[in-house]
Amino acid sequence: SLVAGLIFANAKDTMLKKLTLNRSMASVPFGARYRIIDFALSNLVNAGVTSVGIITKENYRSLMDHVGNGIAWDLDRKNGGLYLLPPYNSRDVKKYTDTVDALYHTMDYLTRCGSEYIALCDSYVLANIDISAAVKSHIENKADITMVYHKGKLPEASGKKLILTMDDSNRITKITNAEVEGEAVYSIGVSIISRELLIKIIRNAYEDEIKNYERDVIPKSLKALKVYGFEHSGF
Repeated sequence: SLVAGLIFANAKDTMLKKLTLNRSMASVPFGARYRIIDFALSNLVNAGVTSVGIITKENYRSLMDHVGNGIAWDLDRKNGGLYLLPPYNSRDVKKYTDTVDALYHTMDYLTRCGSEYIALCDSYVLANIDISAAVKSHIENKADITMVYHKGKLPEASGKKLILTMDDSNRITKITNAEVEGEAVYSIGVSIISRELLIKIIRNAYEDEIKNYERDVIPKSLKALKVYGFEHSGF
């Protein structure tokens, strides 16, 4: 398909302390029936994405039990499908240190999935995000990277957020990692990028020992690349 998805299953694990002792953030139950990852999976599948990789570290047993072969999301298929991507596909078995490291070790998935664009999603954002509209906006703007943002009051106790400054055309001119009081324009952990550009960026960042894709790589690329914002105005 045009777009493949990558979900970060362990992001912000430390914020839920005891709830994530034996499971990843993505598999924390929500509303008795669901798990947190169901939001990201539904957003991707509703956008017609048929290949999804879930990047996970330790404690992914309950996540594996929950997603299984992806049949609940129509992802049990011969072409594409659902892939669990733990950090054991390199000779030096170790935990991922951050998102650049994680993406670098999913290079096999990135090179083989064949999609033109990749939608990168954090698993801890509970929202019905219209990913196909974000991709459409990305293509229309001829953007290199599109970041989905929300405008409003920051959730309580959510720690630092990536605060975006944009010009009139929604091109992002500045990104700051800060705690802010009151209303703000902040990233909600979904971004669109072409697969080839992502591979190139991640290889360079990994060699330069840069840690975090959204917090370090994108802000450093604002002059060299066209980075746009796409607003998620819903809940």
